[in-house]
Amino acid sequence: MTNKPKIWCVLFVLSWSACKKGPSRPYLEASKGGSSEPIPKGVDTDGDGVPDRAAPVTALAFTTALPRITHLQWENSVKDVLLLPAIPNLSSSFTADPSGSFFKSDGNLLKVTPALWNDYQTAAETVAAKTIGDPTLLNKLVPDGTPESGDARAKAIIRPLARRAFRGNVTEAQVNRLVALYNKGPELTGLKNATAAGLQLVITALLQSPRFLYRTEIGKSPSQLVELTAHEVASRLSFAAWNTIPDEELLKAAESGELLSPTGLKAQVTRLLADARSDPTLVDFFKKIFDTESFIDVKKDAKALGYWPGDMGLTLVKEADLFINDVIITEKGGMNQLLTAPYAFVNAKTAPLYGIQEKLGNDFVKKELNPEQRSGILTQVGFLARRSKEAESDPIHRGVVVATNVLCAELSAPPATFPPLPDIAPGLSTRDRVEQHTGKGTCGSTCHGDVINPAGYAFENFDAAGRWRTMDNDKPVNAAGRFGFPASSISFTNAVDFNKAIANRDELHRCYVAKAIELMYARQVDPQDESLIAVLAKRSAKNLSARDLFFQLLTDSRIAARGNPEGE
Repeated sequence: MTNKPKIWCVLFVLSWSACKKGPSRPYLEASKGGSSEPIPKGVDTDGDGVPDRAAPVTALAFTTALPRITHLQWENSVKDVLLLPAIPNLSSSFTADPSGSFFKSDGNLLKVTPALWNDYQTAAETVAAKTIGDPTLLNKLVPDGTPESGDARAKAIIRPLARRAFRGNVTEAQVNRLVALYNKGPELTGLKNATAAGLQLVITALLQSPRFLYRTEIGKSPSQLVELTAHEVASRLSFAAWNTIPDEELLKAAESGELLSPTGLKAQVTRLLADARSDPTLVDFFKKIFDTESFIDVKKDAKALGYWPGDMGLTLVKEADLFINDVIITEKGGMNQLLTAPYAFVNAKTAPLYGIQEKLGNDFVKKELNPEQRSGILTQVGFLARRSKEAESDPIHRGVVVATNVLCAELSAPPATFPPLPDIAPGLSTRDRVEQHTGKGTCGSTCHGDVINPAGYAFENFDAAGRWRTMDNDKPVNAAGRFGFPASSISFTNAVDFNKAIANRDELHRCYVAKAIELMYARQVDPQDESLIAVLAKRSAKNLSARDLFFQLLTDSRIAARGNPEGE
């Protein structure tokens, strides 16, 4: 870096000027701003300076009055409304959602654009035609004991269908409008079967209704903190835990009012999270954090590396899925275990990369790895290979992902044109070249020096394919470093040491809890979430399971409230 033209230093100064005092770390420190109300600090009963009971929420800066369902929720909801055996699998052609939130589920960002509206219309028509064209699917929508003809038959069919689609009670006026549409079925569709014709129109209308596409959270009071109705809470719980509509038991708990009592709420959340339908939500949460779906895109120079099967991407995605599912679902673990568990799911393709001599087949087998070399998902082949170049390790990109996705560091964007690393030369390791490029004494050192580079250096014992190594370009690997947090730093000797060190840090768990809040509440983290983050981060550090973390969030008072910044 120091030998590059001065123009590159100018670019670096412009890019990293915001990092003069170190990168901003949302969730690692108490939140600031966003509400005129004092931020509640919670209750510290054991005198350790950290709240062990969150303060009740009194106001929220972020509103979620009309959050739109996500594309995944659309798929699951259509399946459950129409009692289909599988999701329609049509949302892949929908207009993409904005990427302004980590999980793309922030209700303040999800809108129905003209293009998406056209997608919804086409999908509704397609699903309706397929459903009424299959006698088995059609018959499922006709309850037992339904009258043979007339408005009584139409109402008997429509009422439960609309109740599922609207996620609650349906008024007589709404039913009557749908009956009128149902009765026009033969005329408008040309179908002779009146039930099929009527349902084709009703299904098409229901799947385009705002009451289906939006999770209305109007609530009952116009204050700064709006109290949600029981049916609105039921939808929040169901979409958070299952990514679909409430089931019959949850709707009944809402109708009786039982759901709004602490006992009733805990009973329903316990049931939802004990159901296997919550497993994909838990697993997908961590897949997003570690970006495992991107492993499919891994490309390598097989000739330079000496080994790399051409279809390795699918293998790496599956390996990561199995690991996350085992840690979170089977072993009932959480973030600590994901970062430190010394095993992986290995098959014939990945065994050589882990140094496993045993002959394996295509099926994945759970294998203990060398605990002095491997520790958790960040030391598995998927992450290491994905965050590397085709034939070289890449400390910078490994460090960026760890710093941002795992530790919530907020880094300035690099310049549009970025100088490459110095060329490979005898006696220079990859770390040496990175130091020349962005290390101490260079104009890129401010953000890289304490955060990005150290987080990447920890994994330098792994080459571009994720294999363990002790030498790099004929030079001993140096994987030691010091990572800077806002108030202190950690020293480490290698990846195992680094993962163990960050697993003990409050900053890691605050980041993790904040991400869970964003997912469960479908909004940005609010200043008044500070006490809840502090409490749950403390519990997470003591090995709170991911399922128990979700339970705490779904039974907190925040689940029944939304912000109303314009309220009085």
